[in-house]
Amino acid sequence: IGNLYYDGHFVPYYGNKDIGKGFFTQRRLAVRGHEQYWANDCKGRPVFFISSYGFSRFPSAIIELTAKALKYMSASNIKKTLQIAFDRGGYNKVLFKKLTEISVVWSTWKVGVTKGYNETDFLESFIISTEKEQVEYGILYTKHRMSGCDEEIDADVILNKKLNKRITVLYNIPESAKDTYTPIDAVKFLLNRWKQENFFKYALENQDINQTFGLTEGTDEDAY
Repeated sequence: IGNLYYDGHFVPYYGNKDIGKGFFTQRRLAVRGHEQYWANDCKGRPVFFISSYGFSRFPSAIIELTAKALKYMSASNIKKTLQIAFDRGGYNKVLFKKLTEISVVWSTWKVGVTKGYNETDFLESFIISTEKEQVEYGILYTKHRMSGCDEEIDADVILNKKLNKRITVLYNIPESAKDTYTPIDAVKFLLNRWKQENFFKYALENQDINQTFGLTEGTDEDAY
């Protein structure tokens, strides 16, 4: 539970209740429904998830997921630093600042295309192995500044040498965890996030799980 992947999934609603709408990527429009935010382990297996309104925001959910993860780790007497990774839907300077303040190891992709850099610029490399192949990546250590931020964020530009594709990874490793985690650890952890996505395919094909729990109807006294 000390190493988790976060992701959000919109679940459309086709009933008669008048509930809020959210953006459904498969149809590319706003439809009624709710969001599920999942926390999966290193093998892609779900540890827990939260349900929220369809118009809720992923960065806010990441804070809630992290609070729950830290609570579960404390109850399980796990002392190591929590490490999390999430996709570029969590690209948010307020979120980055909060995660850094609570001293978790986090990593995500930078929004936008990474341009420039020659292959000769990448003096260090590492390998990611899957069941089907091994891919070598070059890595270049740098910094990233977001508009409106005074402090720079640690970043790595990585080069997929097979596809000749460059991506910028943003991350933070608190001082208390630098003896345990390195920048390459954070990058490798993020690159293995495909295991989270594959869980849903595995669950459908092998376990016949094609839906998950939704929200229950509340009362007028229920706060958002």
